[in-house]
Amino acid sequence: MRFFTLLLLALLTIGCGMRIQEQKINNVVRVFWHEYSRYSVMVKEPNSNELKMIEFARYSCPRDDSGGGIHFYQDVETSKPMYINYKVMHRVGFGSCVVQLDFHIHSENDVEGSGWNHGKFGSGRTAVIR
Repeated sequence: MRFFTLLLLALLTIGCGMRIQEQKINNVVRVFWHEYSRYSVMVKEPNSNELKMIEFARYSCPRDDSGGGIHFYQDVETSKPMYINYKVMHRVGFGSCVVQLDFHIHSENDVEGSGWNHGKFGSGRTAVIR
């Protein structure tokens, strides 16, 4: 029984079952920077007055040579909506984590500081230096 448990554990940690999924969020109207690797965005639903919040809890995958990270590109015309491309790594037995965040914005002024809370260790608001 111990052999089968070790075999199963080895199979899960070798990396089989890992896949990376690319996703895109359109119609971003605001970008909030909570702290170092934690962002959220406000998205306008098409054909609606509804605005919804999407939070990237943290840039959570360990750094490796996959070219991941957080990037900002000022490549969206003022008349066009901003968008985000991101990659999520799904690992069997370890869940999912964000590998890469690419924010496509109008200008650096589109990134706003936002609040954070670490419970008994404090809370505050990140200020964007302009």
